[in-house]
Amino acid sequence: MAEMQAMWWCRLLEDKVKEGHPLDSSCYRLTDSRLCYGVDYGYYMFALAKEMGAAPSLRHWLWRDWRVMLTCAFGQAHVPIFRLQGPFRSAACQATCRSELYNVLWTRPVVMNLTFLIEAITFGVCFRPRHEAEPRRHLLQRSDSACAQLGLSAIR
Repeated sequence: MAEMQAMWWCRLLEDKVKEGHPLDSSCYRLTDSRLCYGVDYGYYMFALAKEMGAAPSLRHWLWRDWRVMLTCAFGQAHVPIFRLQGPFRSAACQATCRSELYNVLWTRPVVMNLTFLIEAITFGVCFRPRHEAEPRRHLLQRSDSACAQLGLSAIR
């Protein structure tokens, strides 16, 4: 996490950080944490990556290296994933995703990987069309209710 924060800070100093969606900051904070600064690790890492232009594109990697695409889709939020594209991209990180991080996917039980696949398809089918059809002004209202359903409070 510290490496991502350092990369984000470098981009901020260069004035090249895009402001994230309000949903990002309201949903990655942990509400029942004993620490006031507790965050959901994966969500926070992706929020930072989006702001600095380093979030991986599954569509991009599907045509270039399917192992990297599967690692991004079903792996954990490890820093090499956020160094595949964007200002801090690295060929060494691509090799790490293609080998080490990809191999971890196959050490998990098959049922777990199938569960992740079904969840991804379900959420993609259920939420993607609605998101594209709604005007942007309604997204924030919908995000507040989505956070509330998950037991998260919207922090602004």
